[in-house]
Amino acid sequence: MDAFKSVYTANARVIFEQIGLAEIAEDTLAPFVLQVGPPWTVMVEGEEHSFFARYDDADPHELHLIDRLVVTGTADIHVDVISLTHRKLGEVMYAFGEGKVAGRKALVVVTEGEGGGKATFRVRPVDGTR
Repeated sequence: MDAFKSVYTANARVIFEQIGLAEIAEDTLAPFVLQVGPPWTVMVEGEEHSFFARYDDADPHELHLIDRLVVTGTADIHVDVISLTHRKLGEVMYAFGEGKVAGRKALVVVTEGEGGGKATFRVRPVDGTR
């Protein structure tokens, strides 16, 4: 799961573009395939490493290169409207609003400056604490 989370986090923007997330206007279930590689490597303490597998019952043990990660599943997409209030702070345009993300209360802040746009979501924990 840690590997999947890292791949997802690093590629979320590309994944969203590939599935056309911005154009999805209603709740939907959709199959997906996420593939990384070949090659599939990770950085550990500044060095690139590959993944290997071995058969426990093989004698002698042989390492086999894992050259790609393929994850298949079903995306469960829920759509909700969050109205934004627009403001300007100095030269920075921003907007904010409250609504729900995955059924939980959330604060959304969107900024736009010389470097482009950025959206930040602060989702409340399930227990309602801050």
